[in-house]
Amino acid sequence: MVSSKLAAAARKFPDPAELERRNRILTVIEAITDNGGYRHYIYSKTYGKTSFRFASYDSGSGDNAKIFFGDDLTFVRAFDHEAHTNPWLTGEIWPGVLDNIPLRCRRFVEHDAPKITSALWHAGAGWEHGSPVSLPSGQEPEPTFWMFDPVVDNFSAQALAESFSVHTDSNISPQALQPFLHEIPLTEKNIHLVNPEASTGYVKQVAETAGYPSQL
Repeated sequence: MVSSKLAAAARKFPDPAELERRNRILTVIEAITDNGGYRHYIYSKTYGKTSFRFASYDSGSGDNAKIFFGDDLTFVRAFDHEAHTNPWLTGEIWPGVLDNIPLRCRRFVEHDAPKITSALWHAGAGWEHGSPVSLPSGQEPEPTFWMFDPVVDNFSAQALAESFSVHTDSNISPQALQPFLHEIPLTEKNIHLVNPEASTGYVKQVAETAGYPSQL
């Protein structure tokens, strides 16, 4: 049975190139706003010795997500520790979550199997997913993609300013964030318009790892 909830969630995801761009931008914005604090978002233009790029999210409270970006293959996996589909509760990945997963994606599953509650993949013909079996209650499992809201549902200067203002207990201007959504190169001026106390050295380091343009 095709999961209507999972299908609806998949339709919201932008294409891999745009998803990658948004993760790169979000990583740099967090670096500007958090002054080197706990990093929830990471994007790297390299992933070990592979040809893939890598993005991740960690809530700091047991929830996390990873995205592996290739030139013709992208794999997304999420882990919500409170989900009914948590492998630590069931002893295995929830049946159907990885149905029909491309063989090339299995490398990303081998070490992460205990931390997968939802997954998507894109091999050039749109986002695809498995067909998770129903819960004992008869309901469809909820897609556990909430950690991608900033790059899927709420990728705007206004939404990001509100989110990071709450996270950092500061007042971040949406207008100051707007240039970064268009990947305007980093300068001391546009960094400090967002956060006057930001460490330009730290932001530069994060941007270099992410491949974000910089004039620093």
